[in-house]
Amino acid sequence: MQNQSLISNAKLHIRLASTQEAPIIVEFMHKLGEFQKMREAILVTQDEMYNLLENGDGEAIFLEYDGEIKGFAFFCKHASAFIGKRVLYIDALYIDEDLRGKGAGYAMMCFLAKISLAKKCDRMEWGCLDWNKKAWDFYVGLGAQVMDSLTLHRLNLEAIEKLAAVEIS
Repeated sequence: MQNQSLISNAKLHIRLASTQEAPIIVEFMHKLGEFQKMREAILVTQDEMYNLLENGDGEAIFLEYDGEIKGFAFFCKHASAFIGKRVLYIDALYIDEDLRGKGAGYAMMCFLAKISLAKKCDRMEWGCLDWNKKAWDFYVGLGAQVMDSLTLHRLNLEAIEKLAAVEIS
């Protein structure tokens, strides 16, 4: 990774977020939604985020630069029946524009890799929008494999309720 040292490591700090920082995570989720051109898809409330963190359903990290929070990632652990191992899934990652391409993302991914190993995960996974070529190139540069043969499918709550209501005889 060529740009890993463009920012000053003395000014860079990455840390776990606390449950009390749920409002900051939600704020960054809105920034991410804006960047991804899908702000309306960000529905999480501060209380919901607090509950996710409090219940251990997810965790977050913050990237601080020169004392200011400039990025975050939200992640959780799950298991894969394909490999019979644990997986660290990165659900959201965002870095303020002024630090992109300067090594902040690389530092965050290194930190997440350490968390992954500490949680005994054998794989890290995340999604990336098709149009975000810079992110694609960055992730491939880290050694990530693009899953061209796999498309994410999603059921919303209404569809889940409808499906769950079907009586199987």
